[in-house]
Amino acid sequence: MMLRSLGAGGVLVVVVSVAGALSLAPALLSVLGHRVNSLTVLHGSAPASGNGLWHRVASMVARRPLAVFLGVLALLLLLGLPFLRVRMGAPDITILPKDVESRQGFDLLRQEFGAGEVAPIFVVVEAQDSIFRQEHVGSLYDFSRALEALPGVVRVESLVNLDPAITRGQYQLLYAEPGRISDPAVLRSLNDKAKKRG
Repeated sequence: MMLRSLGAGGVLVVVVSVAGALSLAPALLSVLGHRVNSLTVLHGSAPASGNGLWHRVASMVARRPLAVFLGVLALLLLLGLPFLRVRMGAPDITILPKDVESRQGFDLLRQEFGAGEVAPIFVVVEAQDSIFRQEHVGSLYDFSRALEALPGVVRVESLVNLDPAITRGQYQLLYAEPGRISDPAVLRSLNDKAKKRG
């Protein structure tokens, strides 16, 4: 919802700006007429005589374009230096003070159960046909074991992580023809996982 609100706000700003430029600005110009030129942007500038401030600035830039370019570039780089230390990220509960009750509960949950319990990472696997085909189940088994081997991964929950005692071939048989699996431990793990997922 936050990203949707940001997108809606951005679209609304553009629509209002374009509508104002196409309707309000021409209406104001028609009302003001020649009086729009009665006020100067900077006093002392005389565009018609060629001696005004903007004329002098333009002449200086035309005489030394490389020096002006390098000077402006150096200024922009200087102004942009603080952004080298910027840390981008979505705001979460850690922006709250540590004495707030909700922040304390979050910190306790993360401390006791780990960061993965608070914010698990979801990996979506898709198949062109049924995910329960024998080759897909085997690939999913290999993929889940590769994920478990990554540093920092505590556990992986999937269709092929019901019980460590179940082998790759048993998973393939289980999802191809469940009636052929006679091991009670396999069926018990499958039932427990189904109940847990509700």
